[in-house]
Amino acid sequence: MASKKAGKAKGGAEAPEKLDVAGSAAAVDQHRARAAALPSKEVRGLGGDPALAAHNVGVAIAALAPHRKAIGELPAPFSKAALAALPSLAAAVVHAHAQVDRSSTGDTKKDLARASAVRALLLNAAVTLADAKALPPAKVATIKKGSGPRDLAQDCVDLAALFRANAAAIKGKTAIGKDTIDEAGALGERLLAALKPKGAKGKPSAEVRAAIDLRDRLWTLLVADYPAHARRAGLWIWVDDVDDHVPTLQARAGRRAKKRDAEPAPAPTEPGG
Repeated sequence: MASKKAGKAKGGAEAPEKLDVAGSAAAVDQHRARAAALPSKEVRGLGGDPALAAHNVGVAIAALAPHRKAIGELPAPFSKAALAALPSLAAAVVHAHAQVDRSSTGDTKKDLARASAVRALLLNAAVTLADAKALPPAKVATIKKGSGPRDLAQDCVDLAALFRANAAAIKGKTAIGKDTIDEAGALGERLLAALKPKGAKGKPSAEVRAAIDLRDRLWTLLVADYPAHARRAGLWIWVDDVDDHVPTLQARAGRRAKKRDAEPAPAPTEPGG
């Protein structure tokens, strides 16, 4: 085993209250098949802050990097490949959680604000095109009616459909591009899924339930892999000082992890012992 005191240069960089940690759709795809293969009874719900977990994974990987040779002596089931995959797995959890959060109040407000701007852009163009007989005036007039968040969302969907259905007729007559049309349609559909009709019960949509399931499966992989590989490697190098270098997933700088915060970690094993 490596020395108990492999230097006191602490890897625990201060974790701010608001963490700007990037998620990755590509990382989700990288780990999707393994997550999907988990038996449902083994899936555990999200039990912490994905951004903080990703931050601490980064701290751990940076702290362990100078000790690759010593870590290479670790016996199975430790895996250097699994250790190297932890940052992408954490990024996958962050991204998957963001997809679930699209139905939350904060993200819905952002979507409503953007949808309002996109609707105004498309509707102004639609009125001009209707005056030029490039779009059906009656359909544009219908879209102009109504008010409220759900009507705003439906307008975005209807405007996107109207522009797509009349693509040949409006070609070269408007500056509205495909990206704006696609954004309007996506915003509208997302908002219609998130905004409950008045008096409706708050049952999550199938899309939201699927997003939650994927996030929880990825989280389950992370809370299993991190102690099995990063924390195991940290215990091998620093033993009792492991928390100074390889924090638990939800640890914040300035305090050592309490027993109730720590992930269950298998004890390091001597080679051949």
